Amino acid sequence: MQGFRKGNMKMCSKIWQFRKYCLSLQRIAKDMAKKLTRKDRQELFAQANKFFVDIAKLVFASVILSGILKQDVDFFWLISGGTIVMFIMLYAAYLMFRNSKK
Repeated sequence: MQGFRKGNMKMCSKIWQFRKYCLSLQRIAKDMAKKLTRKDRQELFAQANKFFVDIAKLVFASVILSGILKQDVDFFWLISGGTIVMFIMLYAAYLMFRNSKK
């Protein structure tokens, strides 16, 4: 039981370190966003829009190919998971497109 607690504390410590790292990255990103001009911000959102659309296309193609090649994956989870991820990426692309036009 003692070993489990030590291992558990190590994992919690790593999770805490990762959380601090993510928060520091978030602060850096906010500082960088303040320094961007309006035109640069619009260009950044336009490029992010293209990136998310490309990811959605790749997910769609991988679902189709997996279905055609009859991979060892449950067909329901393949279609539903791929559709959900594709729509999330398309929604993110829409948000980036909307922000690029502001």
